[in-house]
Amino acid sequence: MKKVLKKIRAQNPHIYRLLINTLSVITRFINFKKRIYGNNNKLLMTGAIVRKTSCYIKGNNNTIHFSPECYLKNCTIYILGNNHTLKLGERSKLYHTELWFEDRDNTIQIGMHTSINGAHIAITEHNHTIEIGDNCLFSKEIDIRNGDSHSIIDLKTNKRINFAGNIKIGNHVWLGKYVKILKGTVIGDNSIIGINSLVISKINKNSLGVGIPAKVVKTDINWKHQRIY
Repeated sequence: MKKVLKKIRAQNPHIYRLLINTLSVITRFINFKKRIYGNNNKLLMTGAIVRKTSCYIKGNNNTIHFSPECYLKNCTIYILGNNHTLKLGERSKLYHTELWFEDRDNTIQIGMHTSINGAHIAITEHNHTIEIGDNCLFSKEIDIRNGDSHSIIDLKTNKRINFAGNIKIGNHVWLGKYVKILKGTVIGDNSIIGINSLVISKINKNSLGVGIPAKVVKTDINWKHQRIY
């Protein structure tokens, strides 16, 4: 292939540039499987790279927006219902991640330069958001869900007591392996959640939270990708 391209470049530089541009577009979407049922569903992916990923949509007016240079590999996107929005920021990287929508009018937003190395992120019930900030680092087998999927009933009132809630994870947050994030959680900027922790409330910025449920064990901290010796 390289020899052929080299020969074309020598004989006709214009055709060579067209071929390179075409190959660049094709290789950005390798084994991207799409099954879409419904009306006015939009996939906006200019400049994204999507590999070995599947997308299933059943509903209307749903939007997937992959910003330029975001990267997905071995991921699954499942959207059931109407008016959902999935937005991935520039240069975000998702591996082995499942993004799951149910009901209607829900949004999952992942910021720029955020890396997720294996997660199940599920949003259910109407008009909710899961927001993940910029420059975050998530380890493997992360579970983030804003609802319980089923109803818990108070026998005294015969009313449901476990409604879904929004989740907000700030900028530059590091989640360790096996971390679970449940409804109503807010995690502040520059914080760390330790391995195998369960977060069900608020963790302030620049904090280290660990345990089941997670509690702050250290404040006034930050973290860097680089190892410092």
